Amino acid sequence: MRKIARELSARITIAPTGSLAVPTIKPTEYTICQIDALNAAIQCFYQVVLPRKTRRECEAGELLRRFHGKYTTEILEKIFDLAEKDPQGPWFGQMLARPNRNRLYNCHIFELNALIDNLLGTGDLAWLGRWRRAGNRGMSKGIATLLMYLNSPEQHNVWLPKTHQGLAILSRLVVRYPQNEISPEEYGMFYKRFNEAAIAVRKENGLAPQAMDWFSWFVLEYKMNPSKRALQAYIKGEAK
Repeated sequence: MRKIARELSARITIAPTGSLAVPTIKPTEYTICQIDALNAAIQCFYQVVLPRKTRRECEAGELLRRFHGKYTTEILEKIFDLAEKDPQGPWFGQMLARPNRNRLYNCHIFELNALIDNLLGTGDLAWLGRWRRAGNRGMSKGIATLLMYLNSPEQHNVWLPKTHQGLAILSRLVVRYPQNEISPEEYGMFYKRFNEAAIAVRKENGLAPQAMDWFSWFVLEYKMNPSKRALQAYIKGEAK
């Protein structure tokens, strides 16, 4: 696996991130000082964090495509490590914590491969709903959409409570984030609405696809916990 990672790293080149994104925040929602803080945080993120985040996620996407239909626990572990590990801390928090990974690995690998193939091939989260309706557990909405995003960051976004709530601040997203089991059709419909709203916000603000999950998180936290140390590090340009 280390050899594979070295080969991928040698092949991958990262496209320029373009000009620094400046959100189009309505004055009625943010003060001028708050807008200045948001812009400062985005610039820090783009300069310090985005290049390495993009590289890791490109490598993870390459692994997904290379081992299509032949995923093992070791390969999935490498993919998750690439997406998660960053000097800023575990990127997706509890989603990829060890207990959640172990629950996923307890699934039958053949059925897990079939589910991942369906998700990546169709981009329809209804496949996860059908899988769970059949009595399977271990694959969450967050992990499923993470894999879809890593495979195609231009077309998909990671669906978590915090990214959903942050997006609701930035858009007219009215669909709720499901806390309980829902029908396969609702899995597909709810995620489609979230994803379309995320892509629209991303394009309106000139954000790179790899910046959208961070931006949704930051906007939510900035509303709820503006003095949080992690947020202030971005605003002050001190993020590592």
